[in-house]
Amino acid sequence: EALAKVQITDLAQRKPNELSGGQQQRVALARTLVVEPSCVLLDEPLANLDAKLRRDMRMEIRSICKNAGLTAVYVTHDRQEALSMADRLAVLNHGRVLQIGSPRDIYSRPQSTFVASFIGEANFFPGTLVSSDSTTTTVETPAGRLCATTAPPEAKRGDEVTVCLRPEVLQITEAGSHVTNGNAIQARLLTSAYLGELAEHEVIAGNDLKLRIFELNPRQSLSPEALLSLTVAPQDVILLTH
Repeated sequence: EALAKVQITDLAQRKPNELSGGQQQRVALARTLVVEPSCVLLDEPLANLDAKLRRDMRMEIRSICKNAGLTAVYVTHDRQEALSMADRLAVLNHGRVLQIGSPRDIYSRPQSTFVASFIGEANFFPGTLVSSDSTTTTVETPAGRLCATTAPPEAKRGDEVTVCLRPEVLQITEAGSHVTNGNAIQARLLTSAYLGELAEHEVIAGNDLKLRIFELNPRQSLSPEALLSLTVAPQDVILLTH
């Protein structure tokens, strides 16, 4: 029954050295399922597999645990594994829990610079809180004034904060474009790398502020030193105090 759950009944008579890495992981899961646990600890189970097999196996493990009704505590340093597999995610540093929440909350609303950088790529730069009300918080930054929809609860006017922008939230528009709904940043292109499904750009904005941008589905090549207008929605501006 356990072999059937992990879909390897046809491999029952094989020796361990006749199994691939992914098949061995399925055997390990089957041995766990045999004792019918209510909770299972998976400590970096995919660490020794190649990248493609890790991608395939992480959804297989999630599916197997869901179908078996298992609560799984999954330990990993791979952020994509954590984000794609978890219902509830905890970020630890030196044994201390820094934040617990859904993968979407942890990624889009980190509570510290450590969590923000650990769970994904990020641009960090300083800002000073200018004003804040129930809907909008304004900060002065090296890239100009930016508006955010949320602010740290303890922050007040005049406080120094750290602004966090994910590279994918910065949208490239035509230089000089007028922005009616969002924040505008004027920048100059430094470097650009085409990676197929995305392009990775490095720009300089404001007072020598370097930013990384991930452009999804790039349709045109950008010339070095090109002047760019960047936009970012207020809900994508993350403000941190530590």
